[in-house]
Amino acid sequence: MIHIEPFSYINDKFVFNDKYPVSTTIDKDYIHKFLLDNRFAKHTQHADGEIYKRILVDIVSESTFHYPYPHITEKTIRPLYYKKMFIFLAPAGQLEVLKSYGFLTFDDIIDESYDQIQDPVLRLLKVVEEVKKICNTDIDYLKEYYQDNYKKFDNNHNIVKNLKNFELKRIKKILNI
Repeated sequence: MIHIEPFSYINDKFVFNDKYPVSTTIDKDYIHKFLLDNRFAKHTQHADGEIYKRILVDIVSESTFHYPYPHITEKTIRPLYYKKMFIFLAPAGQLEVLKSYGFLTFDDIIDESYDQIQDPVLRLLKVVEEVKKICNTDIDYLKEYYQDNYKKFDNNHNIVKNLKNFELKRIKKILNI
């Protein structure tokens, strides 16, 4: 067990089962700067949602990546509802679909051109480039961005809250009901 005060604990071995212990390449502990405080530094289950409240950017890995069409799931909805910035590992056109619903994205801080790249390998490379860029962005600048853009986050949250009604109206219109 590696321990660096006051941040976190990380095990230097992850055991997938009793037969195959696997050593990691991690040689030091690391708390990502997107965690806004160290209150949850000790082992915290992701499922309880507490750690999610402390992040600034959600790197969303959708269920599909190489499909020829966007596929929106709860993973896409999560950062919208919880007022987070996001970068999607998803099929091309994911952001375009979200914008068609009225969601606001963060093209003023994240280069969203990855969303238009059809080739999944090239799209992945562009996403990695954007993740690196955002990781190297000053944390105080990101916090200030959040404060200055609260209307975007509120807009996305409110759309998610009303998504069911929006979809019902859309379906009724399609079916001429």
